[in-house]
Amino acid sequence: MKTQRSAGRAFARGVQRPRRSRVLRLQLRRTHVLWLLAFAAVIFLKVWQKTFIDHMNRRNGVWADELKLLRYENLLLEAKIEELRSLERISQIARDQYHMMEVPKIKLQKKNAFERLTDRFSNDVGRGSGR
Repeated sequence: MKTQRSAGRAFARGVQRPRRSRVLRLQLRRTHVLWLLAFAAVIFLKVWQKTFIDHMNRRNGVWADELKLLRYENLLLEAKIEELRSLERISQIARDQYHMMEVPKIKLQKKNAFERLTDRFSNDVGRGSGR
């Protein structure tokens, strides 16, 4: 019986257990902590990725709506350009805003050979060709 008592007293006095089990427990704790940190990092990255994708989808939806509005506005402007480009519209604006009148067309008669020659002669003299 004395041997059992002395063994109990030895542990009570601060005799340490073998170091191998303590080191093994510390290593297990470290690996558990590292696995938990890795798991937390993966979860954080997945949540961030999902949030980022949702944000991009929302922004793309806003841009798609804006694109629809711009295309509609573009169609309206093209129709207005075509309306304003027509000759009838131009003549109407000239009459209404600028009080212009349509000038009747003048039909010129062809000149005979003598009139063409005199016109050519008067043009040459006016230029100072010296002929």
